[in-house]
This record gives sequence, C-alpha cells and structure tokens, in this order.
Amino acid sequence: MMKRSERAIAGLISLGLVLGLSACGRAPEEAEEFVSRQAFEYHFYPEEYEEEYSSTGRTLPLEGETDYQFRIEAECTSGTMEIRVTCGTEEQIYAVSPSEPCRETVSVESGAAEEAQFDIEIQPDAEGGVRVEVLTCP
Repeated sequence: MMKRSERAIAGLISLGLVLGLSACGRAPEEAEEFVSRQAFEYHFYPEEYEEEYSSTGRTLPLEGETDYQFRIEAECTSGTMEIRVTCGTEEQIYAVSPSEPCRETVSVESGAAEEAQFDIEIQPDAEGGVRVEVLTCP
C-alpha cells in the first residue's frame, strides 16, 4: 500500500505530465493566452424598431503593441441583421438570420489598425442580439 506522501508525489508527477503533454504540439502563437477585457451587447425587438435606430455602431481604439481578438456571437429569432467589422483596411461582413447565427473570431495583430469599428444594421422585423467580447494578448 502506498503511503500518503507517495500518493501525493505520484499525483503531482501525473499532473505535470498531463500539463506538459497538453502543451506539446501547440504552435508558439497558440500558447499565448488572450484575456477578456470588455464586452458589449445589443438586443433588438420588432416592437421597438424605429428607422432612425436601425443602424448602430461602436468604435474601439486599439493599442499599437497589443494583439486583439473579437469574439462575435449573434443570433436572430426573426428577421435579419448585418454585422460589419472594420479594422484598418480589412472589412468583414456577417449576415445573421434565424437559420444562420454568427459565431466568429476576428484577430487583429499588433500595429495592424488604430481602431476597430463595429456596425450593426437591423431589419424592421429583427429580434435578436449581438455580443462582442474584446480579448487582448500582451
């Protein structure tokens, strides 16, 4: 029978092996961890639709020496919306509908853009929401 201290040492060795093996095979850029810094959300309802508010947006300044990831989650239970993400000269457009939710991650390397612009346009019958999580890696 193993003594308590032997079991503890065996457990620590096992844990070290598991952690070591899980790190093997990762590319150096994948080994860096992104940390959530902030998030913002918008929710839309057909009964609250007004033409002048059918488009909304947010601009975030980006620090030059920081890598960014923007995790975008959006879905509609009715209607459609369009999400446009602009970082520097790069622009990506995501169409969201009840049959096509959006689960995307946009990566921006340090120095690639001075700001990130998020524009959301909804149709009158749109019911749903958008959540953007901002993550950084020093």
